Amino acid sequence: MKAAIFYFTMSGNTELAAKEVAEATGAPLVRLHAEPPYTVDDIDWIHPDARCTREHKDHSLLPRVKPFGVDISSLDTVFIGFPIWWHEEPAIIRSFLTTYHDQLKGKTLYPFCSSYSSPVSEADASLTKEFPDLNWKVGLRLPGSQAEIRKWIEQ
Repeated sequence: MKAAIFYFTMSGNTELAAKEVAEATGAPLVRLHAEPPYTVDDIDWIHPDARCTREHKDHSLLPRVKPFGVDISSLDTVFIGFPIWWHEEPAIIRSFLTTYHDQLKGKTLYPFCSSYSSPVSEADASLTKEFPDLNWKVGLRLPGSQAEIRKWIEQ
């Protein structure tokens, strides 16, 4: 399997989750950054004018993805990690999927999230609805055990 783990993190929890996936797969980590970067005020979901709230309400609001220097076309498997915001993936993940859509076609995509309460199922539904022509596997919420991660990959 030629794979890479693309992830977005704000608090560091998704980075820890991505490292768990890397430990199970040996795949390299690629951190996604928004341009302009998110600030603490941007993710204050209680505030109706916060950037994450606006992006949740209007899926056409997509931040630019900072270039990361990985050739996606050389991969066959792509792991995509993110925190759950508003019960779904953040806009930066939709930006990544939109920007690299053609390169992601034909790849096997494994979404995973970091959340201690929200399930990944709503993000799974959102991703498959917005990008139905991509090859999605069922997502996984982390943290988890290495055995759970291996079982998820073998699905």
